[in-house]
Amino acid sequence: MRKKNLRLAAGIAAVTVLLTACAGNASSSKFEPKQSSIFISRDGSVQSALVKTYENDYYSEEELNQFLTEAVGEYDGVSLASCKLADGTANAVFSYDSAADFLVFAEAEKDWENMLSELSVMKVSEGLSEGLILDGKFVNPKGADIDSDKVTRQSDLYMVASDGGALIQTEGKVQYMSAGCTLVDDFTVQTSEEGRAYIIFK
Repeated sequence: MRKKNLRLAAGIAAVTVLLTACAGNASSSKFEPKQSSIFISRDGSVQSALVKTYENDYYSEEELNQFLTEAVGEYDGVSLASCKLADGTANAVFSYDSAADFLVFAEAEKDWENMLSELSVMKVSEGLSEGLILDGKFVNPKGADIDSDKVTRQSDLYMVASDGGALIQTEGKVQYMSAGCTLVDDFTVQTSEEGRAYIIFK
């Protein structure tokens, strides 16, 4: 009986290690926001989450969903992806066809949690052709300084250029980021409040 229990424990441990390894090697992330943040996809589309706590039940989930759906209907390239009320927290996720659509919506609706004065998404090669990246100072996920030439040589990677403080999650793993930014996890970066920031991801 003891041997059987030991084998069972060993089996569970092996599965746990395997699942952990698989999770750690994931090449793409899902946007499941627990706080206000921005999600950047490889195709250039954007999502943003507005997460707020509340005390009084002014809206039902259905009423809030309807209200937000009507609000986004006034904008091109914007839609409501989801809206949830649970345990005193309102969580609304908006989808945008492009970074430009996000900037227009955030400015017009005064989304202070995700307010940026600049946001663009493209391949590193495109960024170079537009005169971006060369003005950046980069670090790797461990915080070590990286020569910008190493970044510019990897033209197939994707890049985010932003201005303003925000929590930004990317679809692929972060490879490099601007000095002054903070890596939250493999896919998420907190950008600095001032100045242009770059996030380079797979």
